[in-house]
Amino acid sequence: MIKIRYKVVAMLTLALGIVGCAQAEPPRLIETCTAVPRPAYFPQLSPNGKSIAYSSVDGFKLMMRMLDTDSVITVDSIGAPGYDARFGGDGLLYYITMERKRNNLVYRTAHSFDVVTGSHHVVLPAQHGAVRLCPTTDGMAIAGEHKNYVVGKGKWVYTENSKLIIVDGKHRTTVSPAGQCAGYIWASLSPDGNKVVFDAVGKGLYVCDLNGKVLAKLGYYLMPQWLDNDYVVAMLSSANNTTVKKQQLVALRADGRGSRVALTEPDEDATYPMVGADGRLVYVGKNVETRLARVTRDPVTAEEKESEPAVRPQRGRSYHVDVD
Repeated sequence: MIKIRYKVVAMLTLALGIVGCAQAEPPRLIETCTAVPRPAYFPQLSPNGKSIAYSSVDGFKLMMRMLDTDSVITVDSIGAPGYDARFGGDGLLYYITMERKRNNLVYRTAHSFDVVTGSHHVVLPAQHGAVRLCPTTDGMAIAGEHKNYVVGKGKWVYTENSKLIIVDGKHRTTVSPAGQCAGYIWASLSPDGNKVVFDAVGKGLYVCDLNGKVLAKLGYYLMPQWLDNDYVVAMLSSANNTTVKKQQLVALRADGRGSRVALTEPDEDATYPMVGADGRLVYVGKNVETRLARVTRDPVTAEEKESEPAVRPQRGRSYHVDVD
């Protein structure tokens, strides 16, 4: 009886180990396709995955491509709307326009665009100073230096100099996890709302909790985005790594452990990663075309192994050097 019990325990332990290994597969891209076959920047995938908003090369036009019909519309072309546009959890597209007034100061206005009705609305009137789009889990928060606009009740985060401002309802927490530097940028909350990734300029990427406790330093990368609660996608660039000749997207464990995992090949020169609500990754690839891919952590299938070139390591494997 005791021997049988030991065998059962051993089998359960082995089964749990196998499951754990399957869950620990690093991210990789599959089903990659060209979503916008023309030069485009700052792509954003809608929450329902049916459209992509993007900027013209000069940032003066905000465009949108409907993926089911391949039709393209101009959302706005006044006030350089292409530089800052985000979809909210409510499905609306929010964007910022700029205008220089007679006093020679720049004023920023926040707008919303309804993809279904085609209607535009000013949601935050023109104000001088920074205006930041901060997507929440169920809507959008727009943080201005004088006025804010909030839809939904989700948590949100934004940066101000060397500070993170984390907002949860009426509770606001200001922290400086990486200390003073040239400033914090590219801050975002993990899908579960418990962690923040951000770039401390000149110091690299950090992950902290909502109280500002540093959980991990990820190295020198750009434009971090959460793939899931365990991994962050970021851009490896020659701008902050002199050993790199071209841009490449990599996945980094949010706990700072392990090696970085290549998601794209170096010759694709990938930039501007953005993760949609459905988990798909949109980015700008070779020839400045917008690419769309599904991210998976499932084990590699036999068919995928056969399709990989024998002379080149497979994407999604940790064959690159360790995190800087």
